[in-house]
Amino acid sequence: MIAPADRASPRVLVDAARRRDLSRLQNDPHILVAVGIVGASLAAGIVGHTRAMPVVVGAGLALFVVQVMLSPRSEGLRGRSVRDTLRLAAALAFVAIANAVLGPPGQWPVPALFVPIVALAAAIGQREAVWTTGLATALTAIPLIVIPQGHDPLTVERAIGLFTAAGLMIVGTRRTVTALESALAHARRLIAEDRRRRAHLTAVDEVSRLLARSGPTPEVLDEIMGLFERRLGYQYVSIYLGSDKLVRLGAQVGYNNPIHEIDDSRGVTGRTMRTHELQFIRDTSTDADYWSAESTIASEICAPLMAGETFLGTINVESNSLLDNADVATVRLVADRVAAALALAQERAALADRAETFRKLIGFASSVTATLDVDAVHSSVVDGVRGLVSAEIVTLTTLELATGRYAVRAASGLDPKFLGTEIQVGEGLAGRAIRDRAIVVDDNWERSRFPKAALARMKADEELPAALAGVAVPLLRDNVVIGALTIVRPVGQPFDIDEREVLQLVASQAALAVSNASLLAQVTESSLRDPLTGLYNRRFLDATLERMDAARTRLEVVDRQPVSAILFDLDHFGDLNKRHGHQVGDVVLRGFAEILRGRARAADIVARYGGEEFVILLEGASRSQTVTVAEAIREKFASKRFEGAGEKIAVTVSAGCATTDDGSETLSELLRIADAGLAMAKRGGRDQVVAV
Repeated sequence: MIAPADRASPRVLVDAARRRDLSRLQNDPHILVAVGIVGASLAAGIVGHTRAMPVVVGAGLALFVVQVMLSPRSEGLRGRSVRDTLRLAAALAFVAIANAVLGPPGQWPVPALFVPIVALAAAIGQREAVWTTGLATALTAIPLIVIPQGHDPLTVERAIGLFTAAGLMIVGTRRTVTALESALAHARRLIAEDRRRRAHLTAVDEVSRLLARSGPTPEVLDEIMGLFERRLGYQYVSIYLGSDKLVRLGAQVGYNNPIHEIDDSRGVTGRTMRTHELQFIRDTSTDADYWSAESTIASEICAPLMAGETFLGTINVESNSLLDNADVATVRLVADRVAAALALAQERAALADRAETFRKLIGFASSVTATLDVDAVHSSVVDGVRGLVSAEIVTLTTLELATGRYAVRAASGLDPKFLGTEIQVGEGLAGRAIRDRAIVVDDNWERSRFPKAALARMKADEELPAALAGVAVPLLRDNVVIGALTIVRPVGQPFDIDEREVLQLVASQAALAVSNASLLAQVTESSLRDPLTGLYNRRFLDATLERMDAARTRLEVVDRQPVSAILFDLDHFGDLNKRHGHQVGDVVLRGFAEILRGRARAADIVARYGGEEFVILLEGASRSQTVTVAEAIREKFASKRFEGAGEKIAVTVSAGCATTDDGSETLSELLRIADAGLAMAKRGGRDQVVAV
């Protein structure tokens, strides 16, 4: 079975360790210097001092042993300075021994071997360079001082020159090493900053992924806060959402007692809200506006969340240590991402709301056009509006074509006693919308400016808000204002642009529905009424008789109420038309119809039976009551005078009355009986009432 590739044999591991040790020793500067000075000493000994070779060789071996034992891998000595001190001292000791055994002190170039040791010390550090130079100088100068005889001046000069050169080399080496160390430190800072920047960008990318996945939900905002804390090491992070007047806490991390609401008048956040610009407070102790939930904060970044020119909130980063420009760049990037996500979420929500609004508009249009009954249409309009916009009261004002008056015809959330209230043009919200033919918005509609007719119907002790937020939209059809929709709700809830747009669309649909229902009602009314007199016509009368007969047949005879009929005929009406013309005849017919309308009850049915004949059906009236009504009409008509060819014309009428005595007769039979009474009245001399 073959061993896994990642499990090496012990021999392979040992060989790898040996190679690492050999590579380390080959690159050790102390060992390299030792090789150099020992080699130079051996070369000098071979050339002229063979008797000193055993000492040099022994000292060299000792030096190598010490250097290997004190290499960085060795255990027991802690700290680079102690190890380097011992290794430099060992090298100096070797050179001192070689200087002593290889010739007269100062006359052989062995002291020059101090130079590479001093150079190495200078590369290690200034302290090492100073003591190494001092010790090397002492080891070279002491023999010259102790044994001054036998040394020519040239030897001393050489020693002075040697150590002067060594000093210059130390200075140059130290400066070079310092420059290299500075460059290395700068490189390390750049690398650290690059790593930090990459970490920031990675965090920003993760923020973008979170927002793209789920949008700026509360859960995602909390996750972003945790990301700031884990990945970037920020101690205090918060997001506030709202307008540039007031923001509320959306998510936070690090705060024990966070600030939940901030207005634009306080703190660095308030300044950001006012200016819409990022605020970087490197040292919070120097900023008079600084205000925080934590007393240990040393630095703050507050970035606005902007979608174009729209302020959506702020993102705040605070720290106990000083923040820098890299932090500013990161916070700015995150703020841009969060703002874009918030704007997108708002757009999505707006689109969803708009789609829902259009769905409701379609439902509204379907409901108001589902019937052509006027009252049903009016109710559908006011109920449908409440389903589209928030409203406390909705009223529908329509035009009465017969009188040209505007009156409240339907309402939701309003006492029924206000139905029928006349609305003067220019008065109240509806009157202003009708007058201006445009939408009227009043966010503080005071009670004193309510329609006078509505105020008159209020009870003295009736409670009513001093003001309301209201809007009125005119109903326009074929360039005619046929009414207005009025919507009111409490002050402090103004109608926004979207609601106004919706109400204008609603008004268009409502105008169409109301107009169609009114038109149908007019057409229906025209088909059932006599165009000259305005009374019901024969078609309506016949249909009504059939309906009433059908209803009566479903009742027991004893339960049927009496019904009376009066049939009128204008006396000598044909002669009147011949003598005075049909226009005068029409005036007479309209005058008689007016008398009938004025005398009949609301429940009575008054119709033009044909030509100059008219009928009144009185449900629940007795025979005597019927005769009384007929006589009153006859007398009033006989006393009336009409203009005709410069003279006053008097016209009389005859009438026949009939009553269902036992309730068994049909209403058609009742009319035939009344017609018989009318015939008797005419034969009896006209201008009289006969009851049969």
